Amino acid sequence: MTSENDQKKLQSLMLQIRSYQTGLQEISRQAALTEQAIAELNAAISAVEDLPAKGTEAFIPLGAGVYVKGELTDTKNLMVAVSSGVTTMKTSVESKAYLEKKKKQLEDNDKMLRQQADKMNAELEQANQAAEELYAKVQK
Repeated sequence: MTSENDQKKLQSLMLQIRSYQTGLQEISRQAALTEQAIAELNAAISAVEDLPAKGTEAFIPLGAGVYVKGELTDTKNLMVAVSSGVTTMKTSVESKAYLEKKKKQLEDNDKMLRQQADKMNAELEQANQAAEELYAKVQK
């Protein structure tokens, strides 16, 4: 009877282990997306800081890798996307502050994801150890 209970416990541990592994994969995917977004924000912050002078020619992105050559007529006011499909006019100083705030939020989110991953890794390790011990017991 104990062997049957042990078999059920082992199956339950194996399901738990798979669940942890799936969770860790999802956290890893989210962390990679967060890191990419932080890198994009860093590039945007640098671009805002190093805006060329008014009258400078530049290639302006239209989307999907298409650019049009144009002349910068106003480098003090920028259009900033504040949510999906919503943009607003901000000064370059306001734009930089907005981007840095978004970056901080993403860095905080990334830190939280890493803490979750650390906790889940510890729980996975415990579940693996328990499963190994139970498997050895069942094999006797």
